[in-house]
Order: sequence, then C-alpha cells, then structure tokens
Amino acid sequence: MRALVAGLCICLLSLPFLFAQEKEMEKPAVKEDARFTLLKGLVGDWVQKDEEGNWGKDTFIRYKLTAAGSALAETTAIGTPMEMLTVYHQNGDAVVMTHYCSMGNQPKMKADEQTDDKKLFFACDGVSNVKSHDDPHMHGLTVTFEDDDHFVAAWDLFGGGKVTQTHTFSFQRKGK
Repeated sequence: MRALVAGLCICLLSLPFLFAQEKEMEKPAVKEDARFTLLKGLVGDWVQKDEEGNWGKDTFIRYKLTAAGSALAETTAIGTPMEMLTVYHQNGDAVVMTHYCSMGNQPKMKADEQTDDKKLFFACDGVSNVKSHDDPHMHGLTVTFEDDDHFVAAWDLFGGGKVTQTHTFSFQRKGK
C-alpha cells in the first residue's frame, strides 16, 4: 500500500514539470495558406437544402477546428448510419484532405492552386481500401462559397475509369 501511495505522489509531483515542458514546445512557423483560411471560415453547424428547396432544421454538417487549429474536421450526416468524416489540413504549401467515406474507402485529395477566391477544387491524389483505383470512390470536390452563410459542395463519384455522378449539396449556416 505504501508503494502505491508513493507512486501516486511521484506521479502527481511530476505533473507540473510535464505541463511546463509542453508550454515550451512551439509549433513550427508555417504560413497559413489562403485556401485553408477560406475553409476555416466554415467552422460551425450547417443545414442542408432539401429537394423542395427548403432549409432543414437539424444540423447536417459540422465543421470544427482541431489539433491547435491546424486541421479542420468536417462531420457529415451527423447521427445517421451514413455519418462521414473529412479532415482538411496543410501539408507544406498544399492543402489536402482525407474523406472517410460511408462506402468504406478513404480518398485523399489535394486542392488545386486557387484561382477564384470563392471556389476550391480538390482532385483525387490516391484512395485507400479499394482493390483498384477504378473501384467506386469520391474523386473530386468543388466547394463554392456563396457568402459567409451559404456554400455549395459538389462531390464527383468515380468508377470504371470515369466520373459517373456529381452529388451537389447546398448548405446554410444554422440559425441564419
């Protein structure tokens, strides 16, 4: 019992040292890319427009900064069996993302150079958990920023060597 108490005391006494070391660690100086800054503006909850053109009431998509602001996590179809996660981040001078799809694969995409301050295009840069690159997977994403409270996401589904469908979704910031 004494050994257990002594061990706990040592652990508790070492905590301030561990936290002090963490404070001293600095993030590497990385200039934030304008494309990533644009994506960070999506932080919050969003509702989707239905087939009749009405805005939903329930949050369909949520954006949250994580990893000390270095990654943007997008959760789609929240609370449904189709829930998916996409994580955006910088990789050097590139903006990349991995989409953890309900189809069970994980496309990795890279943003094109930004030529329009209201639109980002991501192109497939590889996909995991498929037998062949020709297996069905999301192959491209175009995000169009209409204003601070509205955006459109168009996902390209690829299979058999070509884009087979484009799924387009309109979103409005929840509460607007």
